[in-house]
Amino acid sequence: MQLELTVRHFDLSDNYKEYAIQEVESLTQYWDRIVDGQIVFDQEGSDYMVEVILRVSGKTLAVSDTSDDIMKAIDSAVNKMRRRLKKYKGKIISHS
Repeated sequence: MQLELTVRHFDLSDNYKEYAIQEVESLTQYWDRIVDGQIVFDQEGSDYMVEVILRVSGKTLAVSDTSDDIMKAIDSAVNKMRRRLKKYKGKIISHS
């Protein structure tokens, strides 16, 4: 899976970048037809926003989360995407 990272309004350490990439790439265990994705990091005041956008077989799925802790925002956004992928996969399989 090809991932693009975008960081706005602050400097993000390589450790956080690698962690986010690793977590998003782990989503392929729930849906192996992920074409590509984007992770967007933004900071507004003391809050960090993480948005995960994945393109899967003709559809784009997007989730985001905001927290005062960048790790919590990453984990929460990935968990939301995990639930979204499972729901999407269930719909696809039930309509096949």
